[in-house]
Amino acid sequence: MEYCAGRTLNDLCRGTELGERQILDYLRQIVDGIRYLHEGKTPIFHGDIKGDSIFLTEDSKVCKLGDLENFQLLLTEKKVNDGTLRHLSHEMLEYVYGTEEEDDTLLALIAHESDIWSIGCTVLEMVGRGEVQFKGADKTPMTVEAKKVKTFLKQVKSGACPDQSIAERELSEKFSFIVTWCLMKEPSARPTAAVLQGVLDTMCP
Repeated sequence: MEYCAGRTLNDLCRGTELGERQILDYLRQIVDGIRYLHEGKTPIFHGDIKGDSIFLTEDSKVCKLGDLENFQLLLTEKKVNDGTLRHLSHEMLEYVYGTEEEDDTLLALIAHESDIWSIGCTVLEMVGRGEVQFKGADKTPMTVEAKKVKTFLKQVKSGACPDQSIAERELSEKFSFIVTWCLMKEPSARPTAAVLQGVLDTMCP
């Protein structure tokens, strides 16, 4: 594994207000890494994309995906922290916590699309100074606690979702649309990493 001497992306977000150009640059690198995983000879999905799993070089210009083993720990131990919980797609939440049996076929069907969802949440994290805020079905702010994951799953099934209003306020219309695209409820409606990379390249050639 390549060593990164800097901090995590979440550390940076909490201490620094990132501009759109900087967020876009990090996003392009993240998507490039995910595309490499998804399209390899043996396709891999990450399963735990979030700021704490993205490591920066000392000058904070380059980011690298890490913690690829975290999702397997989640499957075996069923333990999750607040950060991971906020970044999991609704279908992955249902897979991990809504069923007792592991279904590798189902996991293969939802895995790549779930990574794209997590990428959308990571953009919200970068815009939101290290936090992904959630709103309930009634559009009011809600708390997310890892120790109440079953409650959270019920809330998500009832319509709770990441609050995208900060992206709508702080990002350009096109960039905000990309976040919405990644966070489509229907997994098949989300872009692939390759499609997403192509769109990002037109924004920052």
